[in-house]
Amino acid sequence: MFKTKKSAGVSVTPAVHRLIQQANAARASGGWSVAAEYFAAAVARDPSLYHVWMQLGHAHKESKSYQKAEQAYLKATELRPTAGEPYLHLGHLYKVTGDYVKAGRAYMHAVKVDPANADAVAELHRQLGASSGMTRDRMLQFLEQEFGEDVVDTDEGLGRSVRQAKESLSKILAHLPGKAEEARLLRSASMMLENIDRMAPADENEGEVALIFDASDLIGYYSHARLPTGIQRVQIEAITNALNAPNRQVKICCFIDGREDWLEVPISQFRAITELSVRSGARDDPEWVSALNRLHLTLVLADPLEFPDGAYLINLGTSWWLHNYFLFVRAAQEKHRIKYIPFIHDFIPIVTPQHCVKGLTQDFISWAIGVFEHAACYLVNSQATKRDLLKVAAILGHDVDPDDIAVIRLDADFRKPETRQLARGELAKWGLDNEPYVLFVSTIESRKGHVVAMDAWLELIQRHGGRKTPRLVCVGKNGWLNDAVFQRLEQSDELASRVTILSYLSDEELSLLYRNCQFTIYPSLYEGWGLPITESLCYGKPVIAARSSSLPEAGGEFAVYAEAGSPVQLANAVENMVFDPVYRAERQLKIATDFQPRTWSDVAQQIDDEIMSLVHSRPALADHAIPKAKIGAYHPVTRNVATRIWPGIGSGEIFRTGLGWLWPDTWGCWTRPEGGELTIGLPSDRKPLRVYLLLQNFPNHTCPWRLRIKGLPSIDGELQMGEHRWVSFDYPVLDDGGTLRMKLRGGWSEIIKMSTGGTIKEYSASVGLKGFFLCEADDHVARTKFLEAASLGTISDLDAFREHLEPTQDEDDWNN
Repeated sequence: MFKTKKSAGVSVTPAVHRLIQQANAARASGGWSVAAEYFAAAVARDPSLYHVWMQLGHAHKESKSYQKAEQAYLKATELRPTAGEPYLHLGHLYKVTGDYVKAGRAYMHAVKVDPANADAVAELHRQLGASSGMTRDRMLQFLEQEFGEDVVDTDEGLGRSVRQAKESLSKILAHLPGKAEEARLLRSASMMLENIDRMAPADENEGEVALIFDASDLIGYYSHARLPTGIQRVQIEAITNALNAPNRQVKICCFIDGREDWLEVPISQFRAITELSVRSGARDDPEWVSALNRLHLTLVLADPLEFPDGAYLINLGTSWWLHNYFLFVRAAQEKHRIKYIPFIHDFIPIVTPQHCVKGLTQDFISWAIGVFEHAACYLVNSQATKRDLLKVAAILGHDVDPDDIAVIRLDADFRKPETRQLARGELAKWGLDNEPYVLFVSTIESRKGHVVAMDAWLELIQRHGGRKTPRLVCVGKNGWLNDAVFQRLEQSDELASRVTILSYLSDEELSLLYRNCQFTIYPSLYEGWGLPITESLCYGKPVIAARSSSLPEAGGEFAVYAEAGSPVQLANAVENMVFDPVYRAERQLKIATDFQPRTWSDVAQQIDDEIMSLVHSRPALADHAIPKAKIGAYHPVTRNVATRIWPGIGSGEIFRTGLGWLWPDTWGCWTRPEGGELTIGLPSDRKPLRVYLLLQNFPNHTCPWRLRIKGLPSIDGELQMGEHRWVSFDYPVLDDGGTLRMKLRGGWSEIIKMSTGGTIKEYSASVGLKGFFLCEADDHVARTKFLEAASLGTISDLDAFREHLEPTQDEDDWNN
């Protein structure tokens, strides 16, 4: 009887199996050339072994036999034409050999045959971000040549089909008899027409004002997570409902790494990806991976979005973690006169920095500085957030009119009628089917009050014993600064036995937990709104909340309140709710009788109404003003490193214009190879100026550079390896509209690595700018101070944005 063995699940002869084993042993010891010989001998005996051809390609590539590696991978593509893996590794091979054009072609093949291949899509992103010679247009050209079709999804085809169907239905409807027996058919056709109208993409000429929803952070969120949390849910629900608004041009846009443009997100793909996102938390689900990669590829290859002039760019989510966000906003403001309207959910990193990691606070402060410099008006989720906005604006030196802030309460119904209701028996998988429990839905981090909840449960256990204390079910993913929460559980076995922690639940599972809990708690120390409170009330469940920030607004008369940060008060409130069933029933009846959540259509309509109100009541909503520099001061173009705010804090980042910049770092900012522009506002009564720029070069190569100055001849120079150098020129009084415009471009570029979205990516960069200094040309005192600070390395003493300490009484007495 002929014996066979298995290799990667495939039957092989004993002789081939021995060769593969020898190859694997050689590979494990780093002997790639020897491994290649054994793998080659194996496929010589059995050429049908796809996985061995792949391993042969790897071995040849590692031993630098690149032509043989290519032949092995190509053979693998012949054996499995629909597999993306060999094309992916061909792309890696071509990158190693420096043939980025062929690498891009291979990655596109991988995506084409395997849309779920996340690595291939990621490589296409990197190709666009690096100086690989691979451009969007070239990618499109390859796709047309190789596949003869357009892989970029748009809503145009859907729109044409929908409009044709609408026309046909209209004709049918016009010829239907008006008899009673035809009423059902008439109603049916009318409903179909209404649904078609909602599906069809908005006509470019429809609507008096265009609303463009920026979903950049939502698309970015999907790159590392699936199930939406509070802010993501707000965006999904509000945008989805706004798409159905009549007489309004609504679009969705974003920007991504590798594409220096605002890009339009196809509405059909937005609906598909958001609907998939709430089904489960499984990020490896093939349907999810395929849809996400399809969206990313569409965005990589999409045409730049042309904003309708005067459109309103609305960001309902967060953008503080998006690098260069305001550079993109400024570009759209300058080109299309758009008005930027952010939805501000909270000021947590500024108000409670002790509950945030340092980097988050620094990035948020950068965003806060930028938001007041770019926004035409504001949307907020509560009166508490409005008060915080006005306080922060005042500290930063911005006089914000309270009437320019619209409060959009997030008291909408988060339940989804289409969500499948799981049977109560499903609770058994968490051991919750036979005991009462209290629900706490929140990311697990210090600010959310989990330590307060744990200490309250310890108090209840001491009062009533573990058996009579209800189980606390905490639902949420891990956040930051939560060590103390888990320490409480580690230090008390009795507490740990009464606490269950669940993460990454689907909408169906979360609904099941809400429907069957006794009540919920939300002891958060600070919030912008408090979505879990609203969600609990929507399910008819009493909620005990902390009396802090916006939570009394979210809970209103329906929630029970305990002092924020007090485990004893929380324990008392829980005790009343647990051991007094009549009281609990009364609270539940009040919710069932009087609580009426709004629909998301209502929320979307309010957003629309508030924007229209701001437009019509303030027709002179200002275009973005060119920021003015301070004469006699240094303006660093750096990333913010402060963890608190003070009057006058800012950044020279605001003077960057165009899209020829990477984002600021702690030392300064690299330009892109095409060059970065500076637009600097000057005093109206200014005199001739002396201008100084501090340039920075890479450590391993000289870099020629050119500085173009509008109205003056260009200045050329060359930086030595690792050099930073001051460059200066005189700027006379010109007919320049009070604006100094410059463009800095380097003659050498390098691929550098920068962190974005939690990952390290490669970008093409050129000459860097650390900052600039302006003074009047005949102000010799200012010039002397500058020269002294520059030579002594104390230029930060002249920082236009540094904190100035107010003199104390003791200092005044001393001076007197």
